[in-house]
Amino acid sequence: MEKKDLVIIGAGSAGLSAGIFGARLGMNSLIIEMLMPGGLVINSEKIEDYPGIPQGISGSELIGNMQTQALDSGAEITLSEVTHIKKDDSSSNWIVETYETSYDTKCVIIASGSRLKKLGIPGEEDLTGAGVSYCATCDGAFFIDQNVSVIGDGDSALEEALTLTQFAKKVELYSKNQCLKGQKILQDKVMSNSQIYIHYEKEIVEIIGETEVEKIRLIDIKSQASSSIDTNGVFIFTGLDPNTEYLNGLLELDCSKRIITDISMKTKLPGILAAGDIRKGSASQLITTSGDGVTAAISAYNYINSNEWI
Repeated sequence: MEKKDLVIIGAGSAGLSAGIFGARLGMNSLIIEMLMPGGLVINSEKIEDYPGIPQGISGSELIGNMQTQALDSGAEITLSEVTHIKKDDSSSNWIVETYETSYDTKCVIIASGSRLKKLGIPGEEDLTGAGVSYCATCDGAFFIDQNVSVIGDGDSALEEALTLTQFAKKVELYSKNQCLKGQKILQDKVMSNSQIYIHYEKEIVEIIGETEVEKIRLIDIKSQASSSIDTNGVFIFTGLDPNTEYLNGLLELDCSKRIITDISMKTKLPGILAAGDIRKGSASQLITTSGDGVTAAISAYNYINSNEWI
Protein backbone atom coordinates (compact mmCIF):
# COMPACT_ATOMS: atom_id res chain seq x y z
CA MET A 1 0.00 0.00 0.00
CA GLU A 2 1.40 3.36 -1.03
CA LYS A 3 1.68 6.09 1.60
CA LYS A 4 0.83 9.70 0.82
CA ASP A 5 0.47 12.92 2.74
CA LEU A 6 -2.46 14.05 0.64
CA VAL A 7 -4.81 12.25 -1.74
CA ILE A 8 -7.06 14.42 -3.90
CA ILE A 9 -10.03 12.81 -5.59
CA GLY A 10 -10.82 14.56 -8.86
CA ALA A 11 -8.72 16.53 -11.34
CA GLY A 12 -11.03 19.40 -12.17
CA SER A 13 -10.14 22.98 -11.30
CA ALA A 14 -10.58 22.33 -7.56
CA GLY A 15 -8.50 19.14 -7.53
CA LEU A 16 -5.71 20.50 -9.71
CA SER A 17 -5.52 23.71 -7.65
CA ALA A 18 -5.32 21.60 -4.48
CA GLY A 19 -2.58 19.51 -6.08
CA ILE A 20 -0.54 22.58 -7.07
CA PHE A 21 -0.62 24.06 -3.58
CA GLY A 22 -0.33 20.73 -1.79
CA ALA A 23 2.89 19.96 -3.64
CA ARG A 24 4.22 23.50 -3.26
CA LEU A 25 3.68 23.22 0.49
CA GLY A 26 5.84 20.11 0.53
CA MET A 27 3.19 17.43 0.85
CA ASN A 28 3.51 14.17 -1.06
CA SER A 29 0.35 14.77 -3.12
CA LEU A 30 -1.56 12.41 -5.38
CA ILE A 31 -4.50 13.39 -7.60
CA ILE A 32 -6.80 10.53 -8.63
CA GLU A 33 -9.02 11.14 -11.68
CA MET A 34 -11.56 8.65 -12.98
CA LEU A 35 -11.72 9.76 -16.63
CA MET A 36 -9.53 12.65 -17.75
CA PRO A 37 -8.41 15.88 -16.06
CA GLY A 38 -10.72 18.83 -16.42
CA GLY A 39 -14.20 17.71 -15.51
CA LEU A 40 -17.05 19.61 -17.14
CA VAL A 41 -14.95 22.69 -17.88
CA ILE A 42 -12.90 20.78 -20.45
CA ASN A 43 -15.80 21.22 -22.90
CA SER A 44 -16.01 25.01 -22.55
CA GLU A 45 -15.20 26.65 -25.86
CA LYS A 46 -14.24 29.97 -24.31
CA ILE A 47 -13.99 31.01 -20.66
CA GLU A 48 -14.32 34.77 -20.37
CA ASP A 49 -14.76 35.29 -16.62
CA TYR A 50 -11.51 33.85 -15.21
CA PRO A 51 -9.58 36.77 -13.64
CA GLY A 52 -6.30 37.65 -15.29
CA ILE A 53 -7.21 36.23 -18.70
CA PRO A 54 -9.19 39.10 -20.29
CA GLN A 55 -8.88 37.65 -23.79
CA GLY A 56 -10.57 34.43 -22.69
CA ILE A 57 -9.28 30.87 -22.89
CA SER A 58 -10.71 27.50 -23.83
CA GLY A 59 -11.47 25.03 -21.06
CA SER A 60 -9.07 22.47 -22.52
CA GLU A 61 -6.19 24.96 -22.65
CA LEU A 62 -6.79 26.23 -19.11
CA ILE A 63 -7.00 22.73 -17.66
CA GLY A 64 -3.92 21.70 -19.65
CA ASN A 65 -2.02 24.59 -18.09
CA MET A 66 -3.23 23.69 -14.61
CA GLN A 67 -2.30 20.03 -15.11
CA THR A 68 1.20 21.01 -16.26
CA GLN A 69 1.57 23.33 -13.28
CA ALA A 70 0.48 20.61 -10.86
CA LEU A 71 2.98 18.13 -12.29
CA ASP A 72 5.76 20.72 -12.37
CA SER A 73 5.05 21.51 -8.71
CA GLY A 74 5.60 17.86 -7.81
CA ALA A 75 2.06 16.47 -7.62
CA GLU A 76 1.33 13.06 -9.11
CA ILE A 77 -1.74 12.36 -11.26
CA THR A 78 -3.13 8.88 -11.82
CA LEU A 79 -6.19 7.68 -13.72
CA SER A 80 -8.34 5.38 -11.63
CA GLU A 81 -11.72 5.21 -9.92
CA VAL A 82 -12.06 5.56 -6.17
CA THR A 83 -14.37 2.91 -4.79
CA HIS A 84 -14.17 3.44 -1.02
CA ILE A 85 -12.72 5.63 1.71
CA LYS A 86 -12.28 4.18 5.19
CA LYS A 87 -10.44 4.85 8.43
CA ASP A 88 -7.07 3.24 8.98
CA ASP A 89 -7.58 1.12 12.13
CA SER A 90 -3.95 1.44 13.20
CA SER A 91 -3.55 5.23 12.91
CA SER A 92 -5.35 8.53 12.34
CA ASN A 93 -4.82 8.11 8.59
CA TRP A 94 -7.36 7.25 5.91
CA ILE A 95 -7.37 4.45 3.34
CA VAL A 96 -8.45 5.41 -0.19
CA GLU A 97 -9.30 2.35 -2.25
CA THR A 98 -9.41 2.14 -6.05
CA TYR A 99 -10.00 -0.82 -8.34
CA GLU A 100 -6.25 -1.24 -8.78
CA THR A 101 -4.70 -0.39 -5.42
CA SER A 102 -5.08 1.40 -2.09
CA TYR A 103 -3.42 4.46 -0.59
CA ASP A 104 -2.68 5.23 3.06
CA THR A 105 -2.93 9.01 3.46
CA LYS A 106 -2.95 11.63 6.18
CA CYS A 107 -5.56 13.78 4.44
CA VAL A 108 -8.14 13.40 1.69
CA ILE A 109 -9.58 16.25 -0.38
CA ILE A 110 -12.77 15.21 -2.14
CA ALA A 111 -13.01 17.26 -5.34
CA SER A 112 -14.83 14.82 -7.60
CA GLY A 113 -17.16 17.51 -8.86
CA SER A 114 -20.55 17.11 -10.45
CA ARG A 115 -22.21 15.80 -13.58
CA LEU A 116 -24.85 17.49 -15.70
CA LYS A 117 -28.33 16.87 -14.39
CA LYS A 118 -30.69 14.90 -16.61
CA LEU A 119 -34.33 15.81 -17.09
CA GLY A 120 -35.50 12.26 -16.51
CA ILE A 121 -38.21 12.48 -19.15
CA PRO A 122 -39.36 9.96 -21.79
CA GLY A 123 -37.06 9.81 -24.80
CA GLU A 124 -34.06 11.44 -23.14
CA GLU A 125 -32.04 8.32 -22.44
CA ASP A 126 -33.07 6.47 -25.60
CA LEU A 127 -32.10 9.38 -27.86
CA THR A 128 -28.89 10.41 -26.11
CA GLY A 129 -26.29 10.45 -28.88
CA ALA A 130 -29.06 10.57 -31.49
CA GLY A 131 -29.93 14.23 -31.08
CA VAL A 132 -29.91 14.59 -27.29
CA SER A 133 -26.66 16.11 -26.04
CA TYR A 134 -25.10 17.74 -23.00
CA CYS A 135 -22.22 19.43 -24.85
CA ALA A 136 -22.61 22.02 -27.60
CA THR A 137 -18.86 22.20 -28.23
CA CYS A 138 -18.73 18.43 -28.74
CA ASP A 139 -21.85 17.95 -30.85
CA GLY A 140 -22.78 21.32 -32.34
CA ALA A 141 -21.15 20.54 -35.68
CA PHE A 142 -23.65 17.72 -36.24
CA PHE A 143 -26.43 20.32 -36.55
CA ILE A 144 -25.18 22.67 -39.25
CA ASP A 145 -28.09 24.73 -40.66
CA GLN A 146 -30.61 22.83 -38.53
CA ASN A 147 -32.97 23.85 -35.72
CA VAL A 148 -31.98 22.93 -32.17
CA SER A 149 -33.44 23.37 -28.69
CA VAL A 150 -31.56 24.34 -25.53
CA ILE A 151 -33.15 23.49 -22.18
CA GLY A 152 -32.12 25.70 -19.25
CA ASP A 153 -31.55 29.34 -18.35
CA GLY A 154 -28.32 29.51 -16.32
CA ASP A 155 -24.76 30.35 -17.35
CA SER A 156 -24.11 27.01 -19.03
CA ALA A 157 -27.34 27.05 -21.03
CA LEU A 158 -26.70 30.59 -22.26
CA GLU A 159 -23.06 29.89 -23.16
CA GLU A 160 -24.00 26.72 -25.02
CA ALA A 161 -26.83 28.46 -26.87
CA LEU A 162 -24.33 31.06 -28.08
CA THR A 163 -21.93 28.31 -29.15
CA LEU A 164 -24.69 26.58 -31.12
CA THR A 165 -25.33 29.70 -33.20
CA GLN A 166 -22.02 28.96 -34.95
CA PHE A 167 -23.60 25.80 -36.36
CA ALA A 168 -27.37 25.76 -36.18
CA LYS A 169 -29.73 27.91 -38.23
CA LYS A 170 -32.06 28.51 -35.29
CA VAL A 171 -31.64 28.00 -31.53
CA GLU A 172 -34.77 27.77 -29.36
CA LEU A 173 -34.04 28.38 -25.66
CA TYR A 174 -36.61 27.07 -23.17
CA SER A 175 -36.80 28.29 -19.56
CA LYS A 176 -39.16 27.16 -16.82
CA ASN A 177 -38.82 30.59 -15.22
CA GLN A 178 -40.09 34.06 -16.04
CA CYS A 179 -36.58 35.33 -16.75
CA LEU A 180 -33.08 34.10 -17.51
CA LYS A 181 -30.84 33.26 -14.53
CA GLY A 182 -27.35 33.52 -16.03
CA GLN A 183 -24.86 36.36 -15.84
CA LYS A 184 -26.17 39.67 -17.17
CA ILE A 185 -23.44 39.86 -19.80
CA LEU A 186 -24.52 36.45 -21.13
CA GLN A 187 -28.18 37.41 -21.04
CA ASP A 188 -27.42 40.49 -23.12
CA LYS A 189 -25.52 38.45 -25.70
CA VAL A 190 -28.30 35.88 -25.96
CA MET A 191 -31.07 38.46 -26.21
CA SER A 192 -29.25 40.40 -28.92
CA ASN A 193 -28.53 37.31 -31.04
CA SER A 194 -31.02 37.06 -33.91
CA GLN A 195 -30.57 33.28 -34.14
CA ILE A 196 -31.73 32.65 -30.57
CA TYR A 197 -35.43 32.59 -29.67
CA ILE A 198 -36.29 32.55 -25.95
CA HIS A 199 -39.42 30.86 -24.56
CA TYR A 200 -40.27 31.47 -20.89
CA GLU A 201 -42.35 29.34 -18.52
CA LYS A 202 -42.12 26.24 -20.66
CA GLU A 203 -41.45 22.75 -19.28
CA ILE A 204 -40.15 20.02 -21.58
CA VAL A 205 -41.90 16.75 -20.73
CA GLU A 206 -40.95 14.43 -23.61
CA ILE A 207 -38.39 14.07 -26.39
CA ILE A 208 -39.88 12.36 -29.42
CA GLY A 209 -38.26 10.41 -32.23
CA GLU A 210 -37.81 6.92 -33.63
CA THR A 211 -34.08 6.67 -34.35
CA GLU A 212 -33.22 10.35 -33.83
CA VAL A 213 -34.77 13.44 -32.28
CA GLU A 214 -37.75 14.73 -34.24
CA LYS A 215 -39.63 16.95 -31.82
CA ILE A 216 -40.18 17.88 -28.19
CA ARG A 217 -43.41 18.03 -26.22
CA LEU A 218 -43.73 20.89 -23.80
CA ILE A 219 -46.23 22.31 -21.33
CA ASP A 220 -46.94 25.98 -20.79
CA ILE A 221 -46.56 26.40 -17.03
CA LYS A 222 -49.24 29.11 -16.79
CA SER A 223 -51.97 27.63 -18.95
CA GLN A 224 -50.92 23.96 -18.72
CA ALA A 225 -51.48 23.73 -22.46
CA SER A 226 -49.45 21.04 -24.21
CA SER A 227 -47.79 21.41 -27.60
CA SER A 228 -45.21 19.67 -29.78
CA ILE A 229 -42.34 21.51 -31.49
CA ASP A 230 -40.20 20.15 -34.34
CA THR A 231 -36.47 20.17 -33.57
CA ASN A 232 -33.37 18.35 -34.75
CA GLY A 233 -31.43 18.42 -31.50
CA VAL A 234 -31.96 18.89 -27.76
CA PHE A 235 -29.14 20.28 -25.61
CA ILE A 236 -29.81 19.99 -21.86
CA PHE A 237 -28.23 22.29 -19.25
CA THR A 238 -30.48 22.37 -16.19
CA GLY A 239 -28.04 22.10 -13.31
CA LEU A 240 -25.61 19.71 -11.66
CA ASP A 241 -25.74 16.53 -9.60
CA PRO A 242 -22.78 15.96 -7.23
CA ASN A 243 -20.62 12.85 -7.62
CA THR A 244 -20.96 11.63 -4.03
CA GLU A 245 -22.40 8.12 -4.48
CA TYR A 246 -19.11 6.35 -3.77
CA LEU A 247 -18.88 7.91 -0.28
CA ASN A 248 -21.44 5.38 0.98
CA GLY A 249 -22.61 7.38 3.99
CA LEU A 250 -19.12 8.37 5.11
CA LEU A 251 -19.89 12.08 5.31
CA GLU A 252 -22.79 14.32 6.18
CA LEU A 253 -24.58 15.52 3.04
CA ASP A 254 -27.25 18.14 2.51
CA CYS A 255 -30.60 17.47 0.82
CA SER A 256 -29.01 17.81 -2.64
CA LYS A 257 -26.31 15.29 -1.67
CA ARG A 258 -23.52 17.86 -1.44
CA ILE A 259 -20.85 17.59 1.26
CA ILE A 260 -21.18 19.87 4.27
CA THR A 261 -17.96 21.72 5.15
CA ASP A 262 -16.85 24.75 7.13
CA ILE A 263 -15.22 27.79 5.50
CA SER A 264 -11.84 26.00 5.61
CA MET A 265 -13.26 23.14 3.50
CA LYS A 266 -13.08 20.78 6.49
CA THR A 267 -15.77 18.18 7.15
CA LYS A 268 -16.61 16.84 10.61
CA LEU A 269 -14.16 13.96 10.07
CA PRO A 270 -10.54 14.94 10.86
CA GLY A 271 -8.41 14.63 7.74
CA ILE A 272 -11.32 14.73 5.25
CA LEU A 273 -11.96 17.91 3.27
CA ALA A 274 -14.09 18.79 0.25
CA ALA A 275 -13.61 21.41 -2.45
CA GLY A 276 -15.47 22.70 -5.48
CA ASP A 277 -19.07 22.29 -6.52
CA ILE A 278 -19.35 18.99 -4.68
CA ARG A 279 -19.66 20.90 -1.40
CA LYS A 280 -22.67 22.69 0.04
CA GLY A 281 -22.62 26.43 -0.58
CA SER A 282 -20.32 26.35 -3.59
CA ALA A 283 -20.84 29.21 -6.04
CA SER A 284 -20.12 26.65 -8.81
CA GLN A 285 -17.87 29.03 -10.70
CA LEU A 286 -14.46 28.09 -12.06
CA ILE A 287 -12.61 30.69 -10.02
CA THR A 288 -14.36 29.76 -6.77
CA THR A 289 -13.72 26.04 -7.20
CA SER A 290 -10.03 26.81 -7.74
CA GLY A 291 -10.06 28.88 -4.56
CA ASP A 292 -11.72 26.01 -2.69
CA GLY A 293 -8.92 23.69 -3.78
CA VAL A 294 -6.24 26.07 -2.54
CA THR A 295 -8.06 26.58 0.79
CA ALA A 296 -8.45 22.83 1.25
CA ALA A 297 -4.75 22.19 0.56
CA ILE A 298 -3.70 24.83 3.12
CA SER A 299 -6.12 23.38 5.70
CA ALA A 300 -4.71 19.89 5.08
CA TYR A 301 -1.16 21.19 5.50
CA ASN A 302 -2.04 22.90 8.78
CA TYR A 303 -3.73 19.76 10.09
CA ILE A 304 -0.81 17.52 9.21
CA ASN A 305 1.61 19.85 10.97
CA SER A 306 -0.50 20.61 14.04
CA ASN A 307 -2.73 17.53 14.33
CA GLU A 308 -5.52 19.94 15.28
CA TRP A 309 -8.91 19.85 13.59
CA ILE A 310 -10.77 22.91 14.84
